[in-house]
Amino acid sequence: MRGYAGKIAAYFLSVTLLVCAFATAWSVHSRVVEARAVLQERERTAAALRRENAALEKQLQLPDERESLERIARVRLGLVYPDEKVIVFLGD
Repeated sequence: MRGYAGKIAAYFLSVTLLVCAFATAWSVHSRVVEARAVLQERERTAAALRRENAALEKQLQLPDERESLERIARVRLGLVYPDEKVIVFLGD
């Protein structure tokens, strides 16, 4: 009888260890999958930030378009902002 009970105990111990090993492996696998997803998202974000930085660098190299347009609007077209007052000097 003792030999039979020992075999059953060994069987249950083996099954328990196997279940624990499987659960641990599954947990590790889940964490790896999650970490890969986070890494991919961060890589996409980094790529988007690199593109944005490149576009901003290009803008820095171009002459200031807003200032150019404002100068043209003021000098050539005589335009002003709505809250500005214009003083015109007539003749000397």
